[in-house]
Amino acid sequence: MEENNMYSNELHQKLLKRLPYQNPFLFIDNIIEIDEKKVIASYFFHEDSFFYKGHFTHKPVTPGAIMLECMGQVGCVLHGIYLLKLYEQSVSFEPVLGLMEGNFFNPLPPHSFVTIESELQYLRNNYISSIIHLYDSKQTLISMAKIQCNFIIYDK
Repeated sequence: MEENNMYSNELHQKLLKRLPYQNPFLFIDNIIEIDEKKVIASYFFHEDSFFYKGHFTHKPVTPGAIMLECMGQVGCVLHGIYLLKLYEQSVSFEPVLGLMEGNFFNPLPPHSFVTIESELQYLRNNYISSIIHLYDSKQTLISMAKIQCNFIIYDK
């Protein structure tokens, strides 16, 4: 079990390093679980993040576009890097958004820990489609989305 944990940690670090994002636009802190069918990750929304300053002036909440970005980074980009084994290659790639449909059920205040759970719908010709759920620390469903993206892979 410990050896499997070491492998997971090493794999998770390789995956995180291949993400094409950096702060302040990286919305994945940890990978909890990843396999061919699903990925679970987490993120903490810091109250001093740039997008809270004007959204909303009377009571800040996490913008829906930011939550969708967080879910897309986990459910499409991170999972795609894993499924296409891009963490084992030195090729350049770009994830290109194909479709995004989101539903929002509850507001997400600043200083919130979230868990993002994604289920693969299909992967075909470097095109990934996933259903993604975003939960707060009390496991309340905040948002869900169907997100699809295409991976453009450049050979060196």
